[in-house]
Amino acid sequence: MDRLSSYAMRLENFNAGAGVPSLNRNHLAALKLAVPEQTIQQKFDEIISPIFKSLAQQAELTENLLKTKNTLLPRLISGKLAEENLAVQLPPSMRETTS
Repeated sequence: MDRLSSYAMRLENFNAGAGVPSLNRNHLAALKLAVPEQTIQQKFDEIISPIFKSLAQQAELTENLLKTKNTLLPRLISGKLAEENLAVQLPPSMRETTS
């Protein structure tokens, strides 16, 4: 059993509150965790921060695209907005073919 699984099992043992699972600071204080040196923590932060920033940007972009879709789709379906009036070029795979 690896160390992480061992910690997970120990934490599950604390899942015994009166109707509500509980975990207090005494339970956590009993766990031994290795903390890397400050220089290693800083290097990790340098590597991981751009990834988290990119994830946040992607989440914001996804939210904006979802709002745009939810605004445009009903208008397109109802005919209030014609596809020809959009400044969007569909990729070839999405274009209708007339055979």
